[in-house]
Amino acid sequence: MSTREVKFRVYDKLNKRWYTWDEIKTGIMHFLWRFPHQYIPVQYTGRKDKNDNEIYEMHIVKGMIIDSGERIVGEVVWDEQYTGYEIDYGSGLIAIWELTDIEVIGSSCENPELLKEC
Repeated sequence: MSTREVKFRVYDKLNKRWYTWDEIKTGIMHFLWRFPHQYIPVQYTGRKDKNDNEIYEMHIVKGMIIDSGERIVGEVVWDEQYTGYEIDYGSGLIAIWELTDIEVIGSSCENPELLKEC
C-alpha cells in the first residue's frame, strides 16, 4: 500500500503570500498559533497537475471529467462525508480522481474571480 506525502502550505492574508512546507517546518508555525486569523493552512492532496505542480486545498483547477468529457473549473475542497478531495465546480462535487488533464490555474485566496467561470 502506498502512502501519500503529508505536507501543508499557509496563506498569509496580511502579507498576501504563501509559505512553503519548508518555511513552515523551519519556524513560521509559531505565528499560526499566535495569529490564527491571519493565516490559512491548506493540505497537499497527494496529487500533481499535468505540469507537475502540487495540488493543494483551495487551489482552483481546470480539467476534464473522464466519464463525460465535460470541461470544468472548480475549487479543490475536502469532503468530510466522502473523506477525500473533491472539486466543487458549481454544479456539484466530483472526486479529484475522476478528472483528467488537471491544471492548477490559481487559488481561491488570490484569484476568487476564476471561480465565477463555474
